[in-house]
Amino acid sequence: MRIFSVQKKISNYIGKLNNILIALRLLGCYTVSNLTIGGDFMEFQSKFCVELKSIVNSICRQIAQHPSNKEAEKLTTMQIWIMHYLYDNQDKDIFQRDLEADFNIRRSTVSGILQILERKGYILRQSVAHDARLKKITLTEEANCLYRDILQQLCLMEQKMTENILDEEWMIFYKVLEKIKENLNSM
Repeated sequence: MRIFSVQKKISNYIGKLNNILIALRLLGCYTVSNLTIGGDFMEFQSKFCVELKSIVNSICRQIAQHPSNKEAEKLTTMQIWIMHYLYDNQDKDIFQRDLEADFNIRRSTVSGILQILERKGYILRQSVAHDARLKKITLTEEANCLYRDILQQLCLMEQKMTENILDEEWMIFYKVLEKIKENLNSM
């Protein structure tokens, strides 16, 4: 079961970190800070953002290169992440604003992705009784089947990607990611 919790955390972080990295790249921000070491001033060039973006790109490339289904080839990485989110949260009412908040992306971006998924027959948007303006988003049965195929491929990829990493290393990794998120949220 550890692989599924790892997958969920990684997918949440990748969605958020990918947007952060795009912003950092646009700002030309790969110099993280200046350090004073032993009284001497030196500039510290961090490769963190570059390495993180490289990992995100590698994961996306692996997903695209090894589709478990011909229909999966036609999906973008972000469409797959949103399907993953909807699949994992089937027991909750999910609305567009939830996707905006959890993926840290703009309303227009989410709206475009949802329109495409709806056109392809992968999601349904249904009005809710308590507020006619809100549309609950659910996966269709076709999307559930497709996502299960994708999930199987992702699990195999994650097993390979995470082999030889100790539980203690995962704990440190997640603590560091949490601190990075806190630092970015305080900016």
